[in-house]
This record gives sequence, structure tokens and C-alpha cells, in this order.
Amino acid sequence: MRYIKTLALLLGCFMLCSLSVEAKKEKKTAKEKPAPVVYAFGHATQFTDTVITMTAIQVLPGAELENKSKFLKYRAYYAEQLQAHLATEKEVPTCCIFFDTNKTKLEKKFVKLRRKAQARGAKFYKELSKEDFQFMNVTGAESVQ
Repeated sequence: MRYIKTLALLLGCFMLCSLSVEAKKEKKTAKEKPAPVVYAFGHATQFTDTVITMTAIQVLPGAELENKSKFLKYRAYYAEQLQAHLATEKEVPTCCIFFDTNKTKLEKKFVKLRRKAQARGAKFYKELSKEDFQFMNVTGAESVQ
């Protein structure tokens, strides 16, 4: 009889502990942070004729950051979008994307790069407005090409 009481008491304690663990898990999932807003601009360079093109700073729709490194997921595909937009039959520019969750920090990077491009004597410096070029949503590993 004593063994049955002890067994029932242990079983009851185990059930209470498992319920409290489940409640803590539900609290953690409820506290998940919303996805941060990611701002970005593109930078393209053609090395053969010193053309530098920059896009306006814009919000990336549906952008995700990697958990550990805080790098932009699928950033290569955003650069591909700019490259496809600027590519001609003869030349394909080298493109990169600058991003940040803080718009003021990104604006400082933008101004610094623009000053460097103008100081180095680029023959042609172009800025694409939001109407000229807009980044599209990239989900998964879909490619522009």
C-alpha cells in the first residue's frame, strides 16, 4: 500500500512539473519579437568605364536577418536584382547591397560612399530613385534570372 501511495505522489509531482514547463514554453513563444524593418541601398560599379550607380535607401519587403550573425538572408539575390536591372549587352556591373535596421546609420554609409565616389573622380555617377528601381521581395532561394 505504501508503494502505491508513493508512486501516486511521484506521478502527481511529475504531472505538475510538466504542466509548468509547458506554461513557460508558451510564454516564450508569446514574447517573440516582431521582424525588424530592414533598410537597404544598392551600389553598382563598372570597372571598365568607371560608372558608379547607387539606389535610394528603401525598406526591403519581407527581409529576414539570420539569428546569430544578423546578416541579411538572401542578400545575393537582392544584388542580382540590381545587376539584372543595370546589365547591358556589353557590360555587367559588379553589385553589392548595404543594409541596416537603423536608417540613420545606413544614411551615414550612403553619404560616405557617395563622397568617396565623387572624390575619386568617377566619370559617371548615377543615383537611381525609388521610382527607377525598387527591390522586390525575395523568399526562399528563388533567383532573379
